[in-house]
Amino acid sequence: MSAFWRNWLTVWAWAVALFGLALAGAGLEAAEGPTRLLFGALNGPEPLVLNAQMRFAMALMGAVTFGWALTLLVTF
Repeated sequence: MSAFWRNWLTVWAWAVALFGLALAGAGLEAAEGPTRLLFGALNGPEPLVLNAQMRFAMALMGAVTFGWALTLLVTF
């Protein structure tokens, strides 16, 4: 693999890891700021409602996304 593609995939994997951390932050009320900011930019006019079920789902998706990104980083 050329250095360009290795660098590109490394940057992409770190971006996915940051996205996973932002999603996982929704699991805690004190760390939901980045998630609200992200969904405010992507979700449109409807507000993000974080009840107990949504917090659990977002935290689980964030943890899986972060783990997936770390696996990609180790692979590259």
